[in-house]
Amino acid sequence: MKTPPFPIERGTELRLNGQLQVVKSIDDNGTVTLMCPLRKTEVQFDLQALVSMRMAGKLEPVQLPPESHQPSRQPTYATMSDDERKRVLRRVAYGRAAAEYFPIGPKNPQLKTLIAEVAERLKDPDPPSPHSVYRWMRRYVGSGYDTSVFMQDAAVIRKRTPRRFSDDLKARLREHIQTLLGAYQGATLHGITNLALARTARDAGYVSFVTKEGVEELVDPFIQTNEASLKKKARSKQRSSSEDKA
Repeated sequence: MKTPPFPIERGTELRLNGQLQVVKSIDDNGTVTLMCPLRKTEVQFDLQALVSMRMAGKLEPVQLPPESHQPSRQPTYATMSDDERKRVLRRVAYGRAAAEYFPIGPKNPQLKTLIAEVAERLKDPDPPSPHSVYRWMRRYVGSGYDTSVFMQDAAVIRKRTPRRFSDDLKARLREHIQTLLGAYQGATLHGITNLALARTARDAGYVSFVTKEGVEELVDPFIQTNEASLKKKARSKQRSSSEDKA
């Protein structure tokens, strides 16, 4: 899974290949100037290059800012009408795509190009304005990349008849279950099944999936949240085991 994008603002401290850098400036075209506070040297990158380095593990934030936007309530997906669902997924598509270039501004021509590309992919005859996409992007990033911010006004818990799994998907599901059970200390089949289902859905190109409880969830945020939870539990068990041996 891709490393999520991260806020890049003036004064943000980053580590580039292990060396401390501070964001000195960001121009309207998305060019970021980094300055080493020790050597006083400067380097420039465009936002896309920084995002690529972040995903490759070459660039890390010294610390991530606290989430500035929290969904007002836990969204569900079930009484949602088809129009509401389409509206939410449309915002997700534009907001997530724009977040890859955060903090790109609404006047940046690169954002207009990105909107046109997403509109073509979605076959959207009336794409949103750059200011709308910028607003969705800000809320998404400010929430800690929580897709549920796009659904605050639509509450739902939808139960569906499960899709039939092909033999290939069944094999992928078994592989994900085995991998997860082996990767996380103390993991149980009950605890990792939904994550394995989400990973399988992602492999098949689905945006959402239905949990074993029959609740529809969006794939990417579910994977991100649950993998982080499993890692936290595994670290906790490792510390407890070390303390017991000591």
